[in-house]
Amino acid sequence: MIVRRVLLITALLILSFLIVSGVQLNVEHLEYLRDEFLIGTQAFTGYWIYTDRQPDGSFKLAGAEGEGVTCIDDVARVAIFYLREIERSGMDDFFDSRARESLEFVMKLQDYDGDFFNFVFEDGTINRHGPTSRKGGNWWAARAYWALSLGARIYSEYDASYSEKLAASAHRAFRVLNSFVRNGLLHGYTDMTSVMLLGASEYAQLHPETSVLDFIDASARALAERLVRAPGMLYGLFDEGKEEFNWNGWGSREIESLVAAYEVTGEVTFLETAIEAANTSIPMLLSIGPVYRISRNVLLYEQIAYAVEVHVNGLYRLFNVTGEEIYGIMASFLNSWFLGVNHLRVPMVGPNGEGYDGLERTHRNLNAGAESTISMLLSFQAVQKLPEEIRGYSDERNHLRTPGYVIEAETMDFGLSPARILRDGSVSGGALAEFSDTVLMRKDLLLPGVDYEVHVSLFRCTVEGEIEFSIRYGNDRGIERVQVGPDRIVRIGEITGSGEQARISISARIPSGNVIEIDQLVLIPAVVGVYSEMKDSTILFNRSLEKKSDIQGPGFAVTDGDILLVASEDDRTEAVYLELLGREGFLHAIIDPLLNNKGMALPEERRHANFDNFGGVIGASYPQAEVERLLKDGLLYVNEIPFMISFGEKDNFRLTGQRIELFVEASKICFLGSSEQGDYEEYVELLYEDGTIHTITLGLSDWCGISRFGEKIAASLPFRYDSAGNVERIQCRLYVQCYNIPR
Repeated sequence: MIVRRVLLITALLILSFLIVSGVQLNVEHLEYLRDEFLIGTQAFTGYWIYTDRQPDGSFKLAGAEGEGVTCIDDVARVAIFYLREIERSGMDDFFDSRARESLEFVMKLQDYDGDFFNFVFEDGTINRHGPTSRKGGNWWAARAYWALSLGARIYSEYDASYSEKLAASAHRAFRVLNSFVRNGLLHGYTDMTSVMLLGASEYAQLHPETSVLDFIDASARALAERLVRAPGMLYGLFDEGKEEFNWNGWGSREIESLVAAYEVTGEVTFLETAIEAANTSIPMLLSIGPVYRISRNVLLYEQIAYAVEVHVNGLYRLFNVTGEEIYGIMASFLNSWFLGVNHLRVPMVGPNGEGYDGLERTHRNLNAGAESTISMLLSFQAVQKLPEEIRGYSDERNHLRTPGYVIEAETMDFGLSPARILRDGSVSGGALAEFSDTVLMRKDLLLPGVDYEVHVSLFRCTVEGEIEFSIRYGNDRGIERVQVGPDRIVRIGEITGSGEQARISISARIPSGNVIEIDQLVLIPAVVGVYSEMKDSTILFNRSLEKKSDIQGPGFAVTDGDILLVASEDDRTEAVYLELLGREGFLHAIIDPLLNNKGMALPEERRHANFDNFGGVIGASYPQAEVERLLKDGLLYVNEIPFMISFGEKDNFRLTGQRIELFVEASKICFLGSSEQGDYEEYVELLYEDGTIHTITLGLSDWCGISRFGEKIAASLPFRYDSAGNVERIQCRLYVQCYNIPR
């Protein structure tokens, strides 16, 4: 007799985690990446660039096509990781061997003039001409210089001759890099300069040469000059662009390098700049996650380990110098991203120390290459050095209570305003909203009870001067005149959240004959709140210059309890009951209540379907007519299993954590679908009415790829429609996955 009759299905991933307290280091996967590589005719130890996750959960080592199989960029990071372990724990044979072999690899790729090549091909040939490998005082040269300089300082206590060997190599590297420095900046970029500055700060502690000290002073001052100090979401970021503002989440080590420069020179302004940047930019990143890039718009995804690690280490260094616990707490909270404190609530670390390659809007990239794994380890290493009370804030039970929002303008309600949606492949979401005469954008949002700064991402803007923007949210209203212009993020005002869902409305009058193109609406909390379930306290970070939430800004406060709790989308997700239809010996779940997307299009509607662009309204789609040709009596048969296909305004549902309730006795469950933007798998929980839980791994391959998880091909179609509605001769597929239900 079967008693487990009620079946609940959830697409949320729940994993048991092997990393105790969130900070133990696990180098098992890093060791898997480690290998011997020929460079010329001699073997050196390096690390494979990529590992591709296989359907059975194992990994396959891989190189970067056209670039190589191992590189300085990764091996230098490994050297830094093990050198820091020696500094923290003392000399150890394992740490020593791993650090030395990595440093030897780095020195092997140094050319006669002191510059570096980056990649090595599988046949042992050095990649001398590729744009990501050739000489030119580039990223990999700066990173090599940092590793060599750190190695020279660390080994000065244990092996003087080896220290001098490393120092000599670092000295040659500095001369090359310094030849590309103008006005204190390496190639004119602040992020690249910050890496070189870290190397110079290490080298100067051992050999305080005048040229190195002069560079440290000039580059630190140049970084300080590029700090954005205007109110808004950009406050506290370093402008890394040349012609227009640009900031990359990855590579931005300005905070860490300014603290290092202060430690060498004693120049207080360097430390003060790092403090100002941390107080204002880090809470913003806590609110929206480790974004990939901010320029004239916000590129939220993909989120990568590298973009977490650089800030965690900067904050640790700031804590270590100032003793201010706020920076240790910030570092711990940021590190929690790896443990699942992210928008999908999924861990970005595997059970064997894998650092997963990326977090997208709807899914994880479960490949685990060298950069991601080493960046994760460097981040955990920094948190592990914090006092126990502070590193306890690095915990999977943290909850962000004041999320920021990046909303594609084309997804908003324009009311009766004369607005048009324009397709543009260069903007976020592939489209933007064009307004003439009047701006009007509306959307329902649930904002907690703190102040939010409101921004718009402007592209084309023919207005010269100021425009008056009006912002309404519930009963709150604000009016502000702001200077506008093209290709920039503009702060247009501030509103106060209510803790309840309400409509936000943005409006403005545009001078006659002018147009404004808006790509995104961006809301950033002025006060960021994170609840620590383990400590039962809420930490509030005021990133503004004003007093808010009784906190003088910039500053922070710790309060007891979960004071900003509101009903989140997850909390309000109720189980959806699906009716069943018996047909040909099978039970079909009627999924109409779940449909939330249109992914198939007829020729006349192909510009309006959107299968593969979750954040926007315009995307590529399946050709509906081609699917219809495969149906028999309205059903799609796959290995004699009939599937009902929905056509209409909505025809599929994207997995976003839905809970599905079925009253059924069955031996097997089958899914018809596919993934977009790659091959992905996640855990699906089957919850029975007696409390039993059974977990299956649902893997669906990319809709324009091949079956990688053992799925059956349900439909193979000769083309798809691209986001502009054009026919693309790319074969696209639907897949079927079936799983036995245990009795």
